[in-house]
Amino acid sequence: MTSSDEERKAAEKAQAVIRSLTPTTQRTDAIIFSLRYAASLATDANTKTVSSEVALRNIRIRRDSEAAEQAIEEHVRNIAAFPLAIPL
Repeated sequence: MTSSDEERKAAEKAQAVIRSLTPTTQRTDAIIFSLRYAASLATDANTKTVSSEVALRNIRIRRDSEAAEQAIEEHVRNIAAFPLAIPL
């Protein structure tokens, strides 16, 4: 039986290998986040009796909140860039 320290070290090594193979970008991080979230939903659905409606509602809530965050970030960037567009 392996200890939690051995498992942690193995996970860190695997993570280092993955990072060396794929460049980390905002897009790849978002894809990985979505895949991990989908895997957790699938695990929850297998271990518990979760209706598909509840799972879809959770996905929609998460998607809507992420879209709102992105819109806010874009709005802040646009406001910050506005004074630069005014000729002096």
